[in-house]
Amino acid sequence: MAAAVYSIGAEAGQFVNVTDVIATKSLSEAAFGYATSIVSSAFCDYSSLTIASFTNCMFIGQEAFARCTALTSAIFPECLSVGYMAFYGCSSLATALFPKCEGIDANAFGGCSYLTSISLENCTTIGASAFNNCYALSVVSAPICGIVSERAFANCALKEIDLPECTTIRMSAFQYCQSMSTASISKCQTIGSDAFYGCNSLQYIAMDDVVEIHNRAFANCTSLSSVHLVSCQSIGYSAFYQCSSLTTVDLHDTVSFVSLMSRDAFNYTGILSENGFGRIIVPSSLYSRYVSDSVWSCFSSAIVKM
Repeated sequence: MAAAVYSIGAEAGQFVNVTDVIATKSLSEAAFGYATSIVSSAFCDYSSLTIASFTNCMFIGQEAFARCTALTSAIFPECLSVGYMAFYGCSSLATALFPKCEGIDANAFGGCSYLTSISLENCTTIGASAFNNCYALSVVSAPICGIVSERAFANCALKEIDLPECTTIRMSAFQYCQSMSTASISKCQTIGSDAFYGCNSLQYIAMDDVVEIHNRAFANCTSLSSVHLVSCQSIGYSAFYQCSSLTTVDLHDTVSFVSLMSRDAFNYTGILSENGFGRIIVPSSLYSRYVSDSVWSCFSSAIVKM
């Protein structure tokens, strides 16, 4: 019997567990009780692999299980970090257990189209495109996550998100999550360009601490009827473009003037409705500044003070 395996690298096919058994890419189950790390391409393209269970593994390297198209279960109770494209294209993956994971790298689970839920209780950072094109992913728990990177959950089936500690949502992070109806991101300060673009079921969003809303952040969110901004300082180009149900923008709790980059931020919304039902509610102390501002004045008929 060989010595315990503490690291599995590019030659991982030489080990099935801690014995000197030669494995090929026809391996169906990988269960290494003593492995503490798996590095690049260790099981990449193992088309027959269905189960990966590593009870002591703490680090998974890039493309470690990429394109293991038969993989249905990945169980890593001690894993702290999932590397770049580690499970990319594992289109049959249904169970992914990473209770201690602190960081998910770019494209780590991209294209895992069968994955429906994942719990990331200790994760603080979710990388670019980490779950991009996980078309069935409807439930994510990430209570201490602070950063959601570019396209992290684009094209997912998320029904709602609750990210109580998130401060930054980057470009296209939730783009085309067309089943999402509510989003709670109360501590988020920056919402990147296209972050919620095309989330056409989004009806409610809590974003009390948001300071910056970038270009097209909520464009084509056609079910969104109102937004309440408390800390906002700037709204980017086309930020709410084609939010056809949007009739109320509530700024009355803001302390300072909110800069509006362009009139098109509210193009094709209820704010510009010919019926005149749209309202932009501003603090009484700032009313005169809003109605005289070169951009906000385009909506002067909708601006009311409180």
